[in-house]
Amino acid sequence: MDQTLKLNEFFVEGDNQELSHVLLHVIQPSTEEEEKDKGYFFAVCEINDGEKEDAYNLQQIIDRIENSYYETPSEPGKNTLEAILEKINKENFSLAGPEAELTCLIGALRGNEITFSFRGEPGALLFYKNKEGGYQKMDLVAANQEEDEEDKLFSQIIQGKISGGDYFIAVSKHVADCFDHDRLQKIITGRAPEQSVGHLEKVLSGMDNGYSYGGLIIHFDKQEAAAAPTAKIDKSAERNALFETEQKTARTLSPSLFDNINTKARTEENDEETDEEKPAEKPTPTAAQINMAHLRQRTATRQVGEAGGLTNTLSIIWKGLKYAGLGIYYFFFFLAKFVVGIGRWLIMLFMVATNLQNRRRTILDAWGQDWNDFKQRLKNLPLITKILGAASIIFAVIFAGSIVYLQVAKKQAADNRIYQESFQTIKNTTDAAESAMIYGDTDGAQRESIKARDLLAVFTCQPEDKNTCDDISSRLAALTTKLRKLDTLPMNLIVDWQTLGLKAEKIYKIDNKILGISSSSPVVLVYDLLTKENKTVSPMESSLSGYISASVPKENDYVALLADDAKTVMQYDPKTNSLKKAEISYSSTQPQIKGLIVYNRRLYTLDASANQIYRHDATKAGYGLGKDWLKDNNFNLRDGIDMTVDGDMFVLKSNGEIFKFTQGVRVDFTVQGVDPALTGGDEIWTYTDLNNLYVLDSVNKRLIVLDKTGKLVRQITGAELAAPTGMVVEETKNSAYILDANKVYQLNLK
Repeated sequence: MDQTLKLNEFFVEGDNQELSHVLLHVIQPSTEEEEKDKGYFFAVCEINDGEKEDAYNLQQIIDRIENSYYETPSEPGKNTLEAILEKINKENFSLAGPEAELTCLIGALRGNEITFSFRGEPGALLFYKNKEGGYQKMDLVAANQEEDEEDKLFSQIIQGKISGGDYFIAVSKHVADCFDHDRLQKIITGRAPEQSVGHLEKVLSGMDNGYSYGGLIIHFDKQEAAAAPTAKIDKSAERNALFETEQKTARTLSPSLFDNINTKARTEENDEETDEEKPAEKPTPTAAQINMAHLRQRTATRQVGEAGGLTNTLSIIWKGLKYAGLGIYYFFFFLAKFVVGIGRWLIMLFMVATNLQNRRRTILDAWGQDWNDFKQRLKNLPLITKILGAASIIFAVIFAGSIVYLQVAKKQAADNRIYQESFQTIKNTTDAAESAMIYGDTDGAQRESIKARDLLAVFTCQPEDKNTCDDISSRLAALTTKLRKLDTLPMNLIVDWQTLGLKAEKIYKIDNKILGISSSSPVVLVYDLLTKENKTVSPMESSLSGYISASVPKENDYVALLADDAKTVMQYDPKTNSLKKAEISYSSTQPQIKGLIVYNRRLYTLDASANQIYRHDATKAGYGLGKDWLKDNNFNLRDGIDMTVDGDMFVLKSNGEIFKFTQGVRVDFTVQGVDPALTGGDEIWTYTDLNNLYVLDSVNKRLIVLDKTGKLVRQITGAELAAPTGMVVEETKNSAYILDANKVYQLNLK
């Protein structure tokens, strides 16, 4: 089987670096064959309750281990990482803070062979397939845990091979507080590694406990191919043979006091095992798919002795100063000659232009003679000189062109890197949105899908990626449709007032009559749903020019209409089909009433000028003096456009924001899940016996249905809608009436 190595990381930085600091270190070797054979070096460490110098010192140690690992030549029969850790253990390393705690895992991956050592209790798990094809887990730290020795950073080495299809994960300590091993197994083996890390990062980002988290997922993806048979490992044994402790503390990582004892013990063991030893096989190279922000490309370095290094340094400094001085001298020398030459040429050019002192002819003759001399000297040059001169010019042009080409290539490489990073971000965000939708996290799915759509909108897809971009666009469109819960319903035309030359901007229903009002006409349009007849009603007051709002009480015995002067209230009687003026008074001398609603025989009005809602008791002649209903108005209601009530009061503002009030006090209310976001609105409606809250949005041609907590239930639109301005909802009858361009439509909400 051919195998593809997949290296993926996840990292979430907490907001308290002193509480928790995670160091994620992954190195890809250089192209040199010797270092390339060493494979990938990695470290996952966490310092809790430490200080800044602890993180710095630990990073220095890891850098030293890395450099030593790649720069130390491999020796047959000896583990390079083991020898390096022996030296590190002989050094004194301690954390600055008395309460500080260190957990760390350091290792190397060569082909499918992995070697690592650990300190404390990091997470190191292997998920492998059993004979039945299911996954089992092995805690490699717990299986090889021994009491840490205080004077040693790393006390043992663990080696093994990762089979195709298996997963090895190394995580910081506190990841286990958020995911137990069974859940990690389900997350990692149930999806692609890049989706697993996205899910882990999403969950860990929401912990909000100050801790940082990090980890690596190593997976060899099996691909069927005709290959030579390889040795198989029996995974049904009680202890998995893929990993086992190769050397313990007393044998491998002892301080210098026990070096001779270890050497002797190893010599005796080597004598006994000489006949059984075989040359170490070189790890089989594998293709790699890497998705890691912390991956660094290693460049080969070599150390020199202190004396040689100092000598070379002084020599380089001296040569640098010497050539810098010469360069500065020649630069100013040629600069002076150039300036003098340009000055003389400009003076002569001035003389030629002005014929100063009659020297024009003399100067022109001199220039002509100089040109002829130059051509003659060029002609008399040896052939080899001409060839070398031409070659020099050609080389200069090539050199200049190479510089330009390299700069262009560098920019193209940078642009391509940015393109690939942006493209990968779009794909990862789309995957995260779909994963959130699968797990029922609609808020997260909506957040990620909006982010992916915004990124894709400004992303210029290259021709070779067009199919992938189209696929992502289609996936986002399907996901958006699900999240928006948008239904396009058939619409039945009830009445077209436009054919009558009449205008309506809002509609209301009382008994079997649909009323239409307009802010530019005092005439009320009345359509009888039973008789299919159109009627009109005009007020006796000639000063009225129209209406801006209305309300029908639960008793269905009249309609209260707010005139466009923002303070006069009229009442429509459905029995007599007539209008009369109702008495009403306000606390403010110049009220600007934007909306009204009748509830329990009381009239509530919204005064924009006073930033207040009034409550008016019913009287025989109309309504009494408005009393302040809001107990606190330290918020802006001046842009309120409509209101409704079900025991609690809801006010719709012109920017689409909805305020909720209980007994005159504002309470928290947030619209959730509406996409596109509600940025405006025309009407809002609910009542005591209704389950939902209805908002009409003319800009996006939709009727939004929310539950009483503000969460989206559904969105409704119709093919005929262009700019709806009025609505009537009969929830118990699963019916709604929509006014659009003087036409009234009926929708079945089932």
